[in-house]
Amino acid sequence: MMKKIIILASLWASVAQAEIGLEYYVGAQDHFMWRGFDLSSGEPFLTPGLTASIGENIWVDVWGGFNADYQEIDLTAAYYLEPSEDFGIDLGLVIYTYPGMDGYDPSYEPFAMIYSYVLPFQPQLLLAYDATLKTSYLEISGTTTLMEEGFALDLKLGSGLYAWEGFTGISTVFVEVAKEYEVMGLSVSPTLQFHLIPEGFRDDVMDPTITGTEFVFQVNITGGGE
Repeated sequence: MMKKIIILASLWASVAQAEIGLEYYVGAQDHFMWRGFDLSSGEPFLTPGLTASIGENIWVDVWGGFNADYQEIDLTAAYYLEPSEDFGIDLGLVIYTYPGMDGYDPSYEPFAMIYSYVLPFQPQLLLAYDATLKTSYLEISGTTTLMEEGFALDLKLGSGLYAWEGFTGISTVFVEVAKEYEVMGLSVSPTLQFHLIPEGFRDDVMDPTITGTEFVFQVNITGGGE
């Protein structure tokens, strides 16, 4: 018993001494696409959230997604590893919750996000498995900055592979372009997204009447920090 108390006290002391940073954000978009799904049913959507970092390795996040017909709150906790200066790994868990939504039960998704810092176009690999819904998702993407010396734009390209209810295949191919501005100490980023949803995914998993191409306009505002 005494050993457990000493271990817990040591962990608490480590957390108390760690540098804690808080970042808050909110997004507004004309509709919300996630891994090939339109969670907002084509309607405007708000996505507020808060991220806390503890030291250099631990971070937790609370994310919300809301409109008149859909409510979701996700809780994420992760540990960041950097085996070398060339790449890093986030290992974590997302808890998806749907307050006030009948027929939507919480689900639990362990994930690993691998980052590479070697190439100018920084690749990322997401591996996720929803242990409640028994679904797997793999996403390969990359980010870079265009025209750094002029009108700098952030570019992200990627594609997602889903295994869901008998379907296994590409669920989305996406392109995202954003421009960041500093306004009164806040980061304001107007963003345009293009999503290509393959016909097979739409037919097997989604409403087949949903279009295969989706454009999304959103504005993200971020503040806070360490």
